[in-house]
Amino acid sequence: MPDAPYRADPPQPEATKELARLAAEGQSRILQASAAPAKIEEKKRRAGERHVRVALGGHHGAPVRTASYVLIGVAALASVGALLWGAGMLWLGLPLLIGALAVRWYAPPKATLAQVARERAWVASLPFALEGYFDVLAGEPQLSCHLSVTLAWNEARLAPSEDVVRAVFGVLDTGTRVESRDGAAVIRSSLLSGRTWIQLEDGPLSRNTKIVAYVHSLVDKVLLPLHRSCAIARVSLTRA
Repeated sequence: MPDAPYRADPPQPEATKELARLAAEGQSRILQASAAPAKIEEKKRRAGERHVRVALGGHHGAPVRTASYVLIGVAALASVGALLWGAGMLWLGLPLLIGALAVRWYAPPKATLAQVARERAWVASLPFALEGYFDVLAGEPQLSCHLSVTLAWNEARLAPSEDVVRAVFGVLDTGTRVESRDGAAVIRSSLLSGRTWIQLEDGPLSRNTKIVAYVHSLVDKVLLPLHRSCAIARVSLTRA
C-alpha cells in the first residue's frame, strides 16, 4: 500500500512567535555589526581632532590657559587683600590659587576652532605643499617619536647634496639622518618628546605639542631657506 501523501502540521502559534523573535534579534545584531565600523571610525576621528586641538593649544595658547592666569591673578589680589584688610580675603584667594594651579596643570589646553583654522591657513600659505602635518598631530600621543620628513624637489637634478641638506637641518636638529631616495631627500629627526610630566592612573600623559614647535621651526629655519635655493615641490611628514 503506497504511503499516504505528506501533510505538514499546521504552524503552532508559539513556534511562529519564537521564529519572529529570533529574526528580530538576528536583524538587530546584523544592524549593530554593520554600524560598528562607522562608530569606530567616528570615535577615531573625534580623538584625532582632540589631539590636534590639544597640540595646537599647548603651542599657541588656549582659553583654559588664559583662564588659569586670570584665576592666579585674582588669587594674588586676594592674598594682598588679606594683608591689608584681614585674613578673611585669604579664604577666597587660597581656593582660587589651588583651582588655578589644577586647571593650569591638568586641564587639556584645547585650541579653539578658529586657531585650528589659522593653522590650516598657515599650511596653505607655504610656497610648497606640506602633507601629513595634521595626520601626525591627530595620531595617538606617544612618550617619544621620530618624524620622517620627505622633500620632493621641483627639479631633482638641481637638488642640494645629502651633506648640504644634513648641514642645513643641523641648524634645527643635530641628530637628523639624511638619505636620497628616488630623487627625494628623506630625513629622520632626532627623538621628539611627548612627555608632559602629568602622571595618570594608567601611566604618564603624553601630548603632541612639541611636534607643532618642531614643524614651525623646521619651516622657518630649514625648509624656506632650502626652497629659496632649490624649489621644493612637496614636503611629506610621517611618524618614523
